[in-house]
Formats: sequence, structure tokens, C-alpha cells
Amino acid sequence: MHAGSFEGPIKSIAECNAESSVDDVQGARQQADEDGAMTMEEGRCRPCTCTEWSKAASAAVAPTERGESPPQQVLDHAKRMAGFALAAYHPEIKSSPGGGHPSTPKHMGIIQAAGISKEDLLYVSPRDAVLGNLPYFIALDREHEAVVIAFRGTYSVADVFTDAVALPQRADVWLSPSLRQEQTSGERDAVYVHSGVLSVAQTLWTDMVEIGLVQAVAPGIERTHMDAEELGRVTNSTKRSFDRTIASSIKDKIHLHGWQLVTTGHSLGAGVAVLIALRFRESIPGAECWAFSPPGGLCSPNLASMTASFCHSLVLGKDIVPRASAKSLNALLDALILTLGRSRLSTLRVIYLYLSGRVSTTDLQQILRPEKNIPDEAWSFLQRFRSSSAKLPDTMSRTMLPPGKVVLLRRLKHAEGSTATSWEAVNIQSGGLAHEGIVVSKRMFSDHSMDRMRDALHLAARPEAQNAVAA
Repeated sequence: MHAGSFEGPIKSIAECNAESSVDDVQGARQQADEDGAMTMEEGRCRPCTCTEWSKAASAAVAPTERGESPPQQVLDHAKRMAGFALAAYHPEIKSSPGGGHPSTPKHMGIIQAAGISKEDLLYVSPRDAVLGNLPYFIALDREHEAVVIAFRGTYSVADVFTDAVALPQRADVWLSPSLRQEQTSGERDAVYVHSGVLSVAQTLWTDMVEIGLVQAVAPGIERTHMDAEELGRVTNSTKRSFDRTIASSIKDKIHLHGWQLVTTGHSLGAGVAVLIALRFRESIPGAECWAFSPPGGLCSPNLASMTASFCHSLVLGKDIVPRASAKSLNALLDALILTLGRSRLSTLRVIYLYLSGRVSTTDLQQILRPEKNIPDEAWSFLQRFRSSSAKLPDTMSRTMLPPGKVVLLRRLKHAEGSTATSWEAVNIQSGGLAHEGIVVSKRMFSDHSMDRMRDALHLAARPEAQNAVAA
């Protein structure tokens, strides 16, 4: 049996660490000489900005094309909103049992992270539950004259489970009455949303009705999305209430002084922010959203198009989350099975060598055998997987996209000897990430960090970034 076939128990990382060496690669090269040089057959592996391993393992068929840089004011505004999205992760957001008006000593971390004064933090909700509540806070951004609602991203075990419920769910009820009427008359197709994100957004909308925020800034809108029993329950609730003075102040700022209502968040929080902004726009047409690393499987293409008028999505490098959907994950599994079947080394050893940086692109060309030489056992396994995939429900194969106008932050290469990391910001189509698919990279998880996103945004606007080449 060839070394690359699916043989025996998978070895541990420690065993691989002890056994993997240049001898592995040299042995693979010798086997490659016997099998013939590896060729990338057209249509089976795509050109990619990463390595040959990424080519074989990624589900994409074409790289994301370079677009124009966004206006400077977009980057400046994104940097400002990144502070609010990052502040939503601060541990102090959990220090207000039941939610309510913040206490300055308990929430100085949020205030400092968001870059606001203590009187501008208006409300903090710490509640967190699977497919339910998500912590958020409401604050004033005087720099941009906006009322900001910032939602925390994936942080707790409950959030992880919510992320995992990624199947598309029909969400026509989330649209405004006029849009739903267009669907009823056949003028508009049904819209679909990441089911886990939709569940959280529905709960948080009810929460904001319950505290009186919705009624204060968008009176009457709550009645279009709740039945009489639910509306009566939350309206009569005395469990929590929004400070009437604060509610009145927010209402005046938005409706009398022209302030914006802005939602923001990172990851799971970004997905929720998009849906909340979409609903508020029924009554507040100027409401907008800044979504950092939003889920790639958030919305159907028609809904993604609807959000382009008010949502800016920012994606960092090779981040897996904005590229991930039920469809792309299934495609990645297919590509990984194919790639591992082509490997002349044991499955885990190849992964270890690549991720540890101990193997080059040239080495990988030697490690991966031609498709025609894949062992029968591995080929049979791949065919069984594809047969099972073909039987999955339609929701698993539905194309889902990140929302709004997408700005991609890309690393830049510099002159030899330079160790500094710089970034450039380019506009891309939301469908471009879905087309590219999940890129297997050492940075595919670390690029999901909100801290890195904020730092990259600050570097992307620097003049020297325009004189480098995208990595």
C-alpha cells in the first residue's frame, strides 16, 4: 500500500514531530521520480496566491481579483468602528447582571476600548445563550454623530454552538412589509440567512423591544414583526427598562439632529449587526452597519445585494470565517480528501510539515502524486464521499455570501530584508470570496482576530502601503 493511502491509525502530532524530517521529503522525491513528475491538471487545481498545497486543498477555482482601493473616509470610519467592535469583547460587558445603565467604574475598559467618554456609554446587556442572547452595548459616537449598537462576536461555548448552526434558513419575515409584498406577488425571490445568526438576531430584537429602545427610536416598527401575544408580553414587562431620558435623547439625536444609527460587530456579532440594521432601516433609512469578519454563509445572494446600500464588510487576509459556508466547507472536505489521496506521505505528517513551515512549495510538488496514481482505496473513499454529498438537502448546496460591500485587507510584500507587515485595502465583490473558497493557510484562523483586524486597518491607510506588492 502506498504511503499516501488511508492506512492504519492516524499518528499523534508528537509522533509526527519526532519522525518528520527532510528524509520524508527526500523519500517523497525518490517516489516522485518513479511515478513521474506531478502535473496540475487543468480544472482540477486552481491558481492561488498561497502554495501548491493550498491549490489542491482549496475549494476555489480562481483567485480574488484586485479591485480599487476604498475611499479614505471609508477606512477612517472603519478604524473608528473597529474600536466599538473590539470593546464588545471586553470582559466588563459581563459585569451588569440582567443588563441596564452602565456603572462607570465597572465599565472603564469598554469606554477606553471604544474611545468614548464615560457619559457616552448608555446601556450594557451581558446576557449570553445558545441560539439566543448575545452581549451588546449602546453608546454615542460623537465624532461621527452616531448612536452605535455593538454586538460581541464568538467568545463563549454558547457562541460556538450558535456558529455551528450554519444551515441556510428562509428569512422572508425579516424583510420589511413592502419587500415581503414583492415576494408574495412573485417579484422577488425568497431570502435565506445563516440559521444560528438569525435565531440570535430575533432574540436580540425582542430584547430591544422589551427595554423600550425600538419603540423610542423607531415607533411602530415592532408591531410589524411580532404577533399580538408576544408584543403584549414584552411591552408589559417590568423586568428591565431603558432609561426614558436616555431613550428620548437617542430619539432626538436621530430624528431631530440627523444622527445616524449604526450597528457593528465582529464574526457572529457582525452577522447579527447586519440583520438588526436591516430591520431598523424600515423606520430609519440612514441606519448603517460595519461588519468585521462576518460569516461567509450569512445570506443568500439576493439579500447580500440588498445590504450593499448600507453595510460595509471587512475581511482580513486568509480569514476562514468570511469564506466559510455549508457549501464551501463541503467543497473543502472534497478537496482535502483528494489532496490527501495524492500524498506520498501519511496524512497527518503532510499536514504537520506544511503547517510547521518545514516544507516548501517545491517539496509539495514532489509529495503530491498525479491524480491518475491515487491508490484505489483513497479513490473509493472519495467517490463514497461525493455520493453522500449528492444526497444532502438543497440547503447544504445553496450559495451563501458575506453581506454588503466587501473590503479585503491584504498583506504586502516588501523589499528583501524587511520584516515589517503592511496591508492594503481593496474593494471586492462578496461573490469573490465564495468563488475563491476556503484557503488553506497557516493564517486562516489567526487572521480572524479582531485585534489583528484593527491593527491592519491602521496600517492599510499608510502611504508606503501603496508602494508594495500584495502577498
